Formats: sequence, structure tokens, C-alpha cells
Amino acid sequence: DQLSNLAVRVIVSSAGCKALNDAKDQLSNLAKVVQLPPLGHQERVGVLNSALATVAGGQIHVNEMLAGLVAKEDAGSPLYLLAAVNEIKARVRDNGDVYAAADDANGFPDTLPDLFASVFERLERRYGTTLVAEATTLMAASRAGLREDEVLWLLQQTTSLQNMPPSEWESLRTELEPYCWPIERLPGDPVLCFFQGQLAAAAMRRYANTAAERRGQHLRLCSMFSDPSLEPTHRGVWEVLWNMLKGEAWHGLRCHLTDPRVHALMWNEDTQVDLANLWEALVKGEISAANARSTKRVPGPDGAMVPPPRVPPRRRRDLVAEYDRLAETAPPSPDDVLTPDVYRELMADFLAWSNQPGEASFVLRMLSEAKGDAADLAAVSVNFKLGRCLGRQGLHLEAEETLRRALAAEQLLVGAETPMVAEIVTEICKVKLDEGDLEMAGQLAAHAVSVWEAAEAAGYEEADVNTIVVALVRLADICDELNRTTAAEAAYERSLERLEYMLGPDHPEVAEHLGMMANSYKNHAEWEKAEFCYCRALAFAHRFTGPQSLHISHFYNALAELHRAQGDLPHAQALYQRALQVIETVL
Repeated sequence: DQLSNLAVRVIVSSAGCKALNDAKDQLSNLAKVVQLPPLGHQERVGVLNSALATVAGGQIHVNEMLAGLVAKEDAGSPLYLLAAVNEIKARVRDNGDVYAAADDANGFPDTLPDLFASVFERLERRYGTTLVAEATTLMAASRAGLREDEVLWLLQQTTSLQNMPPSEWESLRTELEPYCWPIERLPGDPVLCFFQGQLAAAAMRRYANTAAERRGQHLRLCSMFSDPSLEPTHRGVWEVLWNMLKGEAWHGLRCHLTDPRVHALMWNEDTQVDLANLWEALVKGEISAANARSTKRVPGPDGAMVPPPRVPPRRRRDLVAEYDRLAETAPPSPDDVLTPDVYRELMADFLAWSNQPGEASFVLRMLSEAKGDAADLAAVSVNFKLGRCLGRQGLHLEAEETLRRALAAEQLLVGAETPMVAEIVTEICKVKLDEGDLEMAGQLAAHAVSVWEAAEAAGYEEADVNTIVVALVRLADICDELNRTTAAEAAYERSLERLEYMLGPDHPEVAEHLGMMANSYKNHAEWEKAEFCYCRALAFAHRFTGPQSLHISHFYNALAELHRAQGDLPHAQALYQRALQVIETVL
């Protein structure tokens, strides 16, 4: 794997799930799927020998004593062998009889679900059904595991377990630990969290098989983590949100997601996708709840059963309006950083990021109107974001007016060569592109590049190489559209110099950029320059993706098109054939 710092190889080991199948379909041939067969006989023996080497002084010899276990239907699954090993260790620990434990192991169920059932049966005989059921389902219901003291507190809230000695839970915890994530591999508080989703699912099927039972366990966790006496933490708030979602407590979930303090705590780069998913689930849940209400019948004025009064479901705009009302009365944070206006702007940022420009504009427009003609940095930020959202909605005139107002204020307050000026100019450029005004868009793109370069010289961190490269490529693309070949090529070459300086000549982004430059040169009939760029990109693809990849076929095809455009048909045909051979090999 000669990848060094050029790329990241992601390896996913899974028994299969919808998300993985969707990712595989999306990636198509870019993903290499390796189907791992069940463990062979010798592999099973090796796993068991290694796992049982320290049990009873190494007295258990797999080939002689566990032939029946090795031959089980699901013994080719490492998880089956893990559960079997844990059961053997438990029997040796409890009885001290190695041969009896081996005989029991040879009689284990053939399949993993049945083996899990026998694990639960043994635990029930030892600790009682209630304790095992409560402990395992609570752990399975949590989003990211529970601390030992949290599990103990929850168990003691169960009527039949109020007088349970803590030692009983500690003993059961020891039995469950082999199925949990190692404590040292989990960030934050040490928690008990099932490593295998199959065991968590098996516990839920056995002890909380109905939807009402599962919701009940989720809502118990929600109640514990939302205790007002607890200090709000990232983990605690996530557990509340997760368990409200799973418990279908839509009213509570709405109250939390529209709470500005909750949003300020959860809206960051690490959790923004999860937060967006929660909003989507809430909107769908509100609609589902409204539909369920409409199917019921209630007594009417004359005693007859009639449909209830229609209550329309809350849409996203309604939820955002509710958040806005709450932001008005939300107390500022102790350090005065989070004020009502900041809470609103955070929500607008989230909505814009999650591709909801209409709702983001709704919040930002109210903020902008409240600020009026104030020329301060907060007003610049709000108007910049509002103009960007308006542009994404196709409201070009209002977007340009708003952005130019922000630009004038920024230049007046800070100066004409700041990153914010460059960003505002870039947004106005995008508006002009959408309007089809290429001439003005080209002037704005050139202005944005000059401002970014001035900001880089002034030492602004935001003016990094990648940002300037993006600005140069945008300028080059517009110049291409305007048929200004010299300016387009100059912008591409300047961006290539910066990319090579930042990443080195052998990097995937450099190869991709060379492909763009080659297309530009080809469009301008600069055949030699185009072929040089394509060949450099092709050489990179050979080195780092191998001779049989779709990247290789893409560049062969591009070179063939280049020679066909020059009238060199024999050379073009040979390159087309090579591209086709690669595609047939890959597919």
C-alpha cells in the first residue's frame, strides 16, 4: 500500500446493513468488496486454541475435546466462537470441571441466535430474569453506552430490584464485559456499550419485543439524562435526543431541538450530520403523528363518533419560528458570548448547511431587519449570510443588493483587502453567473483573486493556498466561457503552481487539476499542452491506482478524443481500444 500521505484507505468490516449497501451502490466500482467466507476447520481450531490457552492451565485441547463445537453450523463465525468461549470460561469458573464444560460446549446450539438465547438463559438462572432483562435492554437502548453507576441507579428504580445488592449487578457486569467495547478504546467517561449489534438486538427481541416495551426503555433513559439536577453535557444531551427519537416522543424532541441552548451545544462539525438527521426525523414524526390522529374517532356533539378537529402537522418553517420565539427569551450564556441574536444566527448557519436556504433566509431576514442600517461587523455577517441564501433561492436582485450592503460596511469598518471582502465578492460573482452576466462575473472573480492574494500577503489565516486555488479555478472557468484563452490558461497555471507547492507534484488533486487544464488547452486547440497535461495525469494514475482502474480508462479516453480532434484517427483508435480493454477488465 504505497499510499503514504496521498490518500486514505477506508476499510469497513460488517455483516451487512442498509447503510453499507447504499454506500456500496453509490461507490460502484470504486469500492472493492471482499466477501469473507466462514472460517475453515483449521481456522476455527486456531481461534479456540488461542482463546482457551489460559483456561484451566491450558487443559482444554480443541481437537480432542471440542470436535462437536468446531463442527457447528455457525462455528465459522468469529462472533459465534467468541460467545462459545465465554460460555466455556463461565462453566469452568463456576464448576471447575474442564471435561463437563467441554461436553456442554459440544452440545451448544448450532446457530448464533440460539447460542445467544442459551447465554441469556444461563444468566437468567444465575441472576433472575428481571435483572438480566433490565440491564441488557437499557444498555442496548442507549446511544453510546452507560456508566456503571447509571445502570445501577436505573436498576434500583425497578420495583422488584429496589433491594438488590450492588454486588449482584457487579457480578452480572463482569459476565457482560466480554461483549462490550474495551473501556480504554472509548473516549470520555468509561461506559458499558455492546460491541456487537447482534447481541443488543437479541436482548431487545427477547426482553422488549413490542414497540411499546422498546419505547418504554428509551424513555426511561431519556428521563434519567434530562434530570434538571445534572450538569448539561454533550453526551447527556445526545442521549436525551436519541432516546426521544427512538421513543417517538415528538413533543419532547421538538422542545429540545427548538431550544437555542441545546442547539448551541450540539451544532458543530462533529455532530452536524446527526443533528440534521434528527430534524428530518422530527418533521416526519410530526406528520406521522398528525396522520395517526386523523384516523381516530372522538365523540361528537350529538354523541356520535366523528373524526377529531384537524390539527395540521408542524412543518420545518413552524419549528424554526418556534425556535426564533424561544431565542428571544433565552438567557445569554454566562460569558455573554451566546445572546439571542447569536442563537438565531447559529440556527441560520445550520439551516443553510443542511440545504434549507428558505428557512435560513427567514431567520436571517428578521435579524437583518432588526439591525436596520447599523454598520457593524455583526450586521456584515448577517447580511452576507442572507445574501448567500437568497442567491441559492434564485432571488438574484435582493441577493446582490444585500451582499453589496454587506460589502460596503465591511470595507468601511475593516478595509478593502480582507477575507470577508473576498468572500462577499465571490458570492456576488456567483449571483452574476446565475444571471448569465459573464462579463461582470469575470471582473468580480478577478477582483476576488486579487483580494485573496492581498489577504494572504497580510497574513490572514483564512487566505490559505486551497482557498486561492479555488478562486483561480473559478476565474479560469469564467475566462474559458468568455473565450479569453490567455487569461484562462494563466489562471490555471497559477493555480497549478500553488497546488504543487502545497501538495507536491504527485498528488491526486494535482492530477485532477491537470485534467481540467488539459480540457481547457484542448478547447483552445493547444494540442501539445493538452497532451502533456493528460500524460502527466495518466502517469500519476498508473503509479497510484494501478494499470487496471477506471481512472486509467478515463485518461486514455481523453487522449483518444484529443487525437481524434486533431484528425489523428489511427492513434485515437488505438487509445480508444486501450480504454475499452481497461473498462472490460474492471467491470
